[in-house]
Amino acid sequence: MDLTAVLDVTHPEPLPEDSPIWDLPNVHISTHIAGTLGNEDSLMADLCLEELDRYLEGRPLLHVVPVMPEA
Repeated sequence: MDLTAVLDVTHPEPLPEDSPIWDLPNVHISTHIAGTLGNEDSLMADLCLEELDRYLEGRPLLHVVPVMPEA
């Protein structure tokens, strides 16, 4: 059975650069989405699906979130 995890919350947060979670082939880490109002959920879902299509087609992503080193 193949399993994939999509994480928007980690402990600790932000996830340290040296965390082995970054290198797991079946784990995808996204930014944490706190409470939203109105139609933002559906707009964010559309955006995520568009990015997923780009990823699966091998095209450059439009909304890459860089990993920031801990201060």
